[in-house]
Amino acid sequence: MLKAFLSGLVLSCAASLAQAGTINVNASGLLPSSPFNTTPEIWEFSGSFSDGLTDAFGALPGGTFEFEPADLASLSFSIGGTEIGFLTPTPGLLDSRVVVNSSGLSFSLFFDPSDPFFGGGYSSASFSIFVDGGPFAADFEDLSTLFSIAPAASTGWLFYQPTGGSFGSSFAIGTVEAAPAAVPLPASLLLLLSGLAGLAAARRRV
Repeated sequence: MLKAFLSGLVLSCAASLAQAGTINVNASGLLPSSPFNTTPEIWEFSGSFSDGLTDAFGALPGGTFEFEPADLASLSFSIGGTEIGFLTPTPGLLDSRVVVNSSGLSFSLFFDPSDPFFGGGYSSASFSIFVDGGPFAADFEDLSTLFSIAPAASTGWLFYQPTGGSFGSSFAIGTVEAAPAAVPLPASLLLLLSGLAGLAAARRRV
């Protein structure tokens, strides 16, 4: 009976440890000018996303993780203090994402072109953030192996396309920091440790 109880605790603990954690990101910088700002404006990207995202391409080329709706709901992007809504992920297309490889880390964020920020007349808009260096992860196929990144210099581009027109872009600079969130000790693990301590005490009394 006791053996079965402890086995159940071990399985419960393993299941808890297998749950995906989160990665916090905080980035900001300066957008000198664009069709949407005639004076330099501060851009900001912050929030958290799951470290359990599936690699969009599998083993090769690897390292590309598309954000799911729940992740986008936890992230925000703004220019000049005005938040811009993300484009809802479309099945079969590669939308907002984070890419990890041997030479750097990047975020590609696709916006809803109907967001009031753009004032209408645009068919697409996005912002890309690049951090050179790395490697930033122990395993490019697994976001849970992402290292903590101290504030690092980044470059960025705001891309936009007027309806019926050609793509345009505006250069941006900034810094990015990212770190896996601390994972609290699962309650099942605490229960398991208590059970093992009790068992050891009982065996000592025998």
